[in-house]
Parts: sequence; C-alpha cells; structure tokens
Amino acid sequence: RALLYAVYDFLETSLGYRWYFPYPEDNITPSLSPAAFDRLLQTVEDRETEPAFSFRSREFRDVAPTTDKTDGLIVHQIDWWAKLRMNRFLLNFNYASNTELWARWQTRILPEIKRRGMLVGLGEHGSYPLFLPPHRYANDHPEWYCEIDGKRIGAMHTESGDWAQFCTTNPEAVATYLENFAAFVREHPEVDFYYPAPNDIGLWCECATCRDIPVPDRYMQLNNQVAEKLNAVKPGTRIMHLAYSNHSLPPENTQPHPMIDVDVAVWGRDFSYPLCDPRTMPEDPEYLDLFRNWAALCSGNNNGESARLLYHWKIMRHYWLGLHLTPLPVIDEDFNCIRKVGINGFDLPLAYLGIWTKALNAYVVANKTWNPDLSAAALTRRFMADYYGEHADTAQRAYELVAEAFRDKRYGRSLTLAWFPDTSKVRAEPLEGLGDNARHAADRLDEALALVKSLQNAPPPLDSRFQKLHTVIRHARDEQRVLVALDALMQECHAYQQEESEAMRMRALESWDKAKIAADHLASVYSLREDEAGLYWDGASHKQLHDALARWRLLLEAADWHKIGEWETEHFNNSTAPITRRFDVTDALQDKLPGLVQLRFEYTGGELGASLRGAALLQQDHAGNETTLAEDRHGGFVGYIHENAVYRLNVETAPPPAPRYILEVELAAYATSGSVAERGCNGAIFLGLPKKVDHSIATIRLASLSDMSDVSDMSDGDIMKHVVRDESKAAGEKKHEEHFAMGILCFIRRSLCSSSCGCYFGGRL
Repeated sequence: RALLYAVYDFLETSLGYRWYFPYPEDNITPSLSPAAFDRLLQTVEDRETEPAFSFRSREFRDVAPTTDKTDGLIVHQIDWWAKLRMNRFLLNFNYASNTELWARWQTRILPEIKRRGMLVGLGEHGSYPLFLPPHRYANDHPEWYCEIDGKRIGAMHTESGDWAQFCTTNPEAVATYLENFAAFVREHPEVDFYYPAPNDIGLWCECATCRDIPVPDRYMQLNNQVAEKLNAVKPGTRIMHLAYSNHSLPPENTQPHPMIDVDVAVWGRDFSYPLCDPRTMPEDPEYLDLFRNWAALCSGNNNGESARLLYHWKIMRHYWLGLHLTPLPVIDEDFNCIRKVGINGFDLPLAYLGIWTKALNAYVVANKTWNPDLSAAALTRRFMADYYGEHADTAQRAYELVAEAFRDKRYGRSLTLAWFPDTSKVRAEPLEGLGDNARHAADRLDEALALVKSLQNAPPPLDSRFQKLHTVIRHARDEQRVLVALDALMQECHAYQQEESEAMRMRALESWDKAKIAADHLASVYSLREDEAGLYWDGASHKQLHDALARWRLLLEAADWHKIGEWETEHFNNSTAPITRRFDVTDALQDKLPGLVQLRFEYTGGELGASLRGAALLQQDHAGNETTLAEDRHGGFVGYIHENAVYRLNVETAPPPAPRYILEVELAAYATSGSVAERGCNGAIFLGLPKKVDHSIATIRLASLSDMSDVSDMSDGDIMKHVVRDESKAAGEKKHEEHFAMGILCFIRRSLCSSSCGCYFGGRL
C-alpha cells in the first residue's frame, strides 16, 4: 500500500486531483499548462508521511454484488476507499452465509480489494449461527445452546424473538464452533482478519457453569480461543472484539489475546456535543471510562504484540443518524478527545446507502486519520470551491440550510427518520416534537431546493453535480412531509380517542389517507440509485412504515377482527412462486352478508416480505360448486401485502340458505438474495366484519321517581340530584357536560311532564 498511497498523495497534494465521491464523473481533474508541467517535473521533493491511526477500516453494508451494475458500483467504492488512503474493508458474515452470494464476492469483488493492497475483513454479528447453526446441531445437542429461565432453548432466538448466544462454557459446543470457524479460514485465505461479534443484544446462557462467569469474561475467553485457533491455521490473523451492550465492560479476570483488537461501540450518542462533553451520552455518564479502562487493559501484552483499541464511530453513517451533508461541527473536537483517551484506530460504518450524502464526511474523516490537526471547516471550504466552482457560495448556503433543517442529532433516536419503528408506532399520545421538527426541516429544505433548482442547468459538469444535490434534498424534504402527515394522523387519532364521534373518526381517516399517500410517493420513486441519494426506502423500510400505518388504521376501522389463518415458510416450498391458501370462513360470516368483508395481513416472523396476487371470497354450494362473490386484485397490481393496510371484499348479493364461504388468497415470498427457507416468511390473516359503534356520550338511569311526581315545580338542580350517571364518555369535557345536563333535563321533563306543562315544552329549551 505504501507505494500506491504515495502516488495518490502526490497526485492530490502536488497536482490537485481530488476524489470527493466514489464515481469517476465526480473526480476533480486538474488542467496543467505545458510550462507548469515542466516546472513540476523539475521539482525535487522528498516527503514522508504516516497516518496518525494505523487501523482505518470501513464497515461496508446494505448492498451485495448481485448484478453487473451492483458489482461495478461496489468496485468504484473500493477504489475510492483506497484513494482516500484507508486500509481495510470489512464485510458482514451474512454475505458468507449465502454460498452463491459469497462465491460472487470471491470472484468479482474481493480481488479488487486485494489488488489495491487493502485488507479484507469478515465479521460483525453472525459468526455464531454461521459456525454453530442450530438447525444442524440443536436436535442432537440442545445442551450446546443457551439455558434461559431454566430451559435449554435449542436455538439462537427465544420464543419472543430475542437473540440468544450459545453455551460458551460447553467444551463440545466451543470445540465445534472453533473447528467450523477454522475450516472456513482454511477454505478462504483471501480473508485477512475476522470480527466474531455476538448476536446483536442477545441473551447469554444461564446454566450453572455459565452464570458464575461475568459475560465480558465469557466473551473474551471465547475470542481468545478463536484468536489462538485461527493463528494456528493462518498465522498473523487478527481478531476484532466488540465492546458493546451487555458485553461492553472490560473482563474482570481475562487478559485479551495479543492478536485481538477491541472495538468499543457506545450507543445513543447525541452528536450535537463532542465526545469529551458528557452531554453527548446523557444516559451513560461513565462512557469515557469505558474507553480509558479498555485502553489500560489493551496495553502491555506479551512478545511485543498488544491488543489495539478501536472506536466504532458512527459519525458518517446515514442509517440511524440521518442527513448531514457536511461534517458535523464536533468532528475536530472528537479527534482531540480520541487521542486523549488512547484510541488506536477506527471501525467506520459507511454503507452504500446514502453515499452521495456522506462522501464529504468520509473524505474529511479519512484526511484527519492521517493528520488530525487538519481543519474540517477548511477541508469543506476547499470541497465547495473544487466541486461547485463559481457557484460555491450558493452550494455552501444550500448545505447550511440542510444543516439547519436537521437539528436533532441523536443517533438512533432522531425525530428525522420516517422509517424508524419508534417514530411511527401506535401510541396513546402524539410523539412530542415530531410535527414541529418535521415542518421546520421541510421549510428549510424547500429553501435549499429553491437555491439549487436553477443551477441544475449550469454548464457540465456542474449541472450533474447540482442535479445530484437537488435529488438528495428533494428526497429528504419528501421524507419530512411523510413525518408531517404522520404527526397529523397522530393528532387526529388522539382527538378521536378523546371524543369518539363519527365526525372525528372521518377526520382521522382522512389524515391516514394523506400519510399513506406521502409514504407511497416515496416508495414510487425508490430505486438502487435513490439509495445513493440517501432515500432509505427499500422493501424493509417501506414494509415497516406500512405495518405501522396498518395498526393506526385498526384504531379507526369500524370492524371486529378475527384471525382466520396463517402462512408459514414451509408453505412456499423454498420457492418465490405464488401459492394459494384457502380458509373456511363460514362460521365467521354466518348472518353477516351481504356487506363489506375486510382482510388484513400481519407478519409474525422471518426476514422476507410477501406479495399478494389477489384475495377472493367464494361461495360453495352443496355440490361443491364455487361462485366468486367478491375479489380484490388491486387492478392487476402485484405488491407487498403491507403496501395496502386493508383489503376489501364487498359482497352485494344476499346468500342462499346455509352456504359455505371460502376465503382464497394467493401469496408469494419475495427474496432478492438467499433462499426462502433460510430467510423465512411467516404471517397471519385476519377477517374484519362491521361492528355497531356506540356513539352515545352517557348511559343514565333515574332514581327515586316517587319523589319526582310534580316535576314542573322542581328546579333543574333538584331534578339533577335524582339522576345517576353510569358511564359518561365525556368526563372532563365542558361542552359535553353542558349537552349532557341539558339532554337529561329535556328527557326527564318529556317523560314526566304533561303536555300542558309550561316548562321546556313551553319554549324554554
């Protein structure tokens, strides 16, 4: 790498080449006159540089080499990472779990990393199920897997869906895990280092042997054995160790193997504040001690080798943090703090997703890993001048407006993320600050769009650069509009729950329609290219939001729901071809037709989505002949079941005596990688039938009628003393209290007074 990086450094420092983005069309290529080139050739310069941080790894996610197009895009990103003079490329174990996919990585992608001298890594969550798969071992060896609440679960998921590890004190389980791991290393010499992280936030075994050993010690003991085993197979293989979640603390009684690099990950940072400012981790005041204690443990190992301390730094990740086009203002102070606490390098999550939005961040971080004293602001100003030329000031202002739009910089909790489950989930109270935050962001982004719009017609190559910027900002603005619509839905649903009237229900349904339209608009423009622009709206995120919208809809639908069936992974026979599921719904529909029958689908497990080809309600006579009463095929559109929250079958004809009803649905599992059997697709089907909605505000009864014989002579207050309110739905609502009292008085007087009475019949009401 040294020679290659020296050439790149010369091209950039002496000639003015710039690689701010991964793609050739975005390169800054200098134009030198012959005289200037001659002068350059006559210049003698001897310059030696070395990086301040020796470990500079990119954790690559979100896209796999499945087509020639994706292969080319990934190679561009590899080439760019080398031009930034970074030295590692870390892939996820999930890629290796798919034999066909990993073969494509081996033949088409990994050689591109190796030919640039970078190291290939494989890891993060996923080594435990890859090298000790429960489907292979659990039946014969349930004791190899975790004991939870006194029971061996024989899997790496609990019944509630939580991840679990395996029994790391069981000698046979550990030996099998290590041998399978070693076999993989023998078969794949192209991998230089490994990162066997535990299952994400998984439970640990509670058996008698395990429970006496602190989790951090158990995990380090296991990884020490991994390091020993792998170095016996391939000397020099280093192992990364994840300090995070329930295994974040240093072990109490276990020294790290000298071939281990400890990667510290702190969750929930507020990037409004620098790393050394306690406000950046308000829920974990001791987070800096975590770095310091690990730094102390990692130093001073034997034979001149020592464990290194790394920072899993999410500062330039789009996923979970949101759109930040320019380097966050804390970056310079972060580097100062990083040096103080003794960090030796970086594990940098930087996905294919949103690369247009994070490229400048990556460029600045990469430069500062070589020279931390460089100013992020100065590098940003140089980028503006180089990339946007004479329109640099306009671009700078647009970038500033984007920065002003996204004030919430809390990782994993930001109000700016429309796809994030916590943002859209059904809740009793609207999410505080969501609407104000989204409206503020949308307004600022509209301002930025206005600045950039006219410059899309600038001379090449500026036109394409402003077009990319416009696309990024427009998608971000549209995502905020989804949040504005979602906030309106929450507000209307809350109002409906307070005042259960048909008018309020219809208003909430109207808000639901607007939220769905906004979400569907984003889905309609989604493509792999839109991922580069930061529109995280692939199948999974679209599915998640529409699942949430479906639950909101259930609050508003005037229907009683009944589970009538399921689909399981095995029903698809490991194929993406459509299947037909039929259910006898005669009992459920007894005496309910003609009328509207509704269907909804709910995922219960697996990674894959299911597409619905159609749903139909059939009527079957005594001879077995079937007639279609109603069907819903979306006008021929085939889409995910979650893209429409509720499906409607409207039966208009009256049934014959004693009919049988059959519900028929045509489903297909959808998989772009991996098999249906491996990734799973499970769900339940619910039937919705109209229910009677009680919109009365109170139930009342009268007491002591014998005392009310001459009601015309009684005051309103005296009458009210004899009224017992049983179930007021309007308690605390003043206007309803007034209507309630007036209604009761009118009712009593109408019931007890004679027609000649001069009270309310006489015009007082």
